[in-house]
Amino acid sequence: NKREGAFTPADEALLAAFAAGAAVTVQNALLNEEIRKRMQTSEILLNVMRAVSSELEIDQLLQKIVGKTSEVMNADRCTLFLLDRQTGGLWSKVAQGDNLKEIRVPRGMGIAGHVALSGETVNIRDAYQDSRFNPEVDRRTGYHTRTILCMPLRNEQRDVIGVMQVLNKNLGVFTEEDEQLLDALGSQTVIALENSRLFEEVRYMKNYNESILRTMATGVVTLDPDAKVAFSNGAGLKIFSGADSYEPGQPFEEFFNRELNPDLVAGIGGALKTGETFTSYELQFHRGEDTLNINIHVLPLVDSKEKSLGVVIIADDITQEQRLMSTLCRYVTRQIAEQIMKDRDKLKLGGNRSMVAVLFSDIRNFTAFSERKTAEEVVTMLNEYFSRMIDPIFRYEGTLDKFIGDALMAVFGAPVGRDDDAERAVRAAIEMRRALKKYNQDRQARGLPPIDNGIGITKGEAVSGNIGSEQRMDYTVIGDTVNIASRLEGLTKDSEYKILVNDEVYLEVKDKIPCVDLGLAHVKGKEGGVHIYGIPDPAD
Repeated sequence: NKREGAFTPADEALLAAFAAGAAVTVQNALLNEEIRKRMQTSEILLNVMRAVSSELEIDQLLQKIVGKTSEVMNADRCTLFLLDRQTGGLWSKVAQGDNLKEIRVPRGMGIAGHVALSGETVNIRDAYQDSRFNPEVDRRTGYHTRTILCMPLRNEQRDVIGVMQVLNKNLGVFTEEDEQLLDALGSQTVIALENSRLFEEVRYMKNYNESILRTMATGVVTLDPDAKVAFSNGAGLKIFSGADSYEPGQPFEEFFNRELNPDLVAGIGGALKTGETFTSYELQFHRGEDTLNINIHVLPLVDSKEKSLGVVIIADDITQEQRLMSTLCRYVTRQIAEQIMKDRDKLKLGGNRSMVAVLFSDIRNFTAFSERKTAEEVVTMLNEYFSRMIDPIFRYEGTLDKFIGDALMAVFGAPVGRDDDAERAVRAAIEMRRALKKYNQDRQARGLPPIDNGIGITKGEAVSGNIGSEQRMDYTVIGDTVNIASRLEGLTKDSEYKILVNDEVYLEVKDKIPCVDLGLAHVKGKEGGVHIYGIPDPAD
């Protein structure tokens, strides 16, 4: 209704101009509102990201996420369910008093289970009108569910890893904008969960590796690029300092005591400087008044870009092994000792039956000899004699079983057996007789009377092993084979042959070593006697 007259074309043009201006104004207002909402959303997401990014513990992270999501979504409740890949179900933790209670939902059951299975977002405006909603939950808890917005959480591979569910928007129903906001919150949640998972994996591996290092008998010490101690496990402290703890940042020259161990410190310093490996076996490490034998390896530590992180020092204390090796080498050759060290079961109590060759040797008329000499002279003579007799035994890889006064017993075939044990025993006996001849020449040169011995060798089954207790044990061989060897040695007193062997030995050596058949001999404890053979004396 124009006040005067009708609307003219000029009025139409003027209105069109007003409409265009109004359209621009409204469009700008809508655009400003959209910008304001986006800025508000960005600010909300930034605040949420700040709140959850600082938390790496999964329980606390879940509580922070649901708290912030409820606040941002203007919802009464929020639950974050995670997928259990082993069972396929969903789990979460909800506050119950001062504690957290774990709840589990089978995949496909309820709204959250349906979303996890289908991977689709569900926005329910009236829960009691949706067949997927289970009202029994409300009846049990006394809660009244009105609206539900439930959305899957996906990782970079687009696999569903969980479900975010918010209940009862404070005003109205959840809108499409709410869905977009929850989707953005879900993306931030996935990032936070992934960070938490990576943190947990790193912590697990750190604890796992530290647990291994703590229980290792091998010492492990790391130095940083500034040549300062960064880490040492318990074994490393025990070897290098004897202390219960270490001071991170301690100069390595001080930790390894440069004054007492200049070669080791120089080797470590060289590895730090050049980045090359330093290795030393059976190195003597001096720690106060103690000296240890160690095997040590110094290896460079580098990151993925080959940048130096320092070095790792790996050390084994072999002091006890060296002592044990030294003890074993008094009775067996080093080669046999090394085989025993590789199989520690041979050092335990117990025995096993095996085929062996036993050598028994005794000095003739020793009782009468010792009665005419002082104790010092007797001991000196025995030491000179035994040192010459033992060499051939070790040369042919026999085991010195024991000394019995002026007698000795050696075993070939235990603890390590060979196919030619009897032959090696006989050849050792021949060398013993040859060594005795040279010893007597030396004694005559000193104006001392010569001595003689006899040797008995048998081959047969015997039980060999450690006998005694855990505190004190002896390695020995027992059985009829040992007894017969002693009896054969006794028969040499009335024989022109000073080396006597039984049938089993003869059968092994007859084609390699001259033997003389001496027929059947009666020995104590052996019914029917023993067929014996004499080995010609090289001394003759």
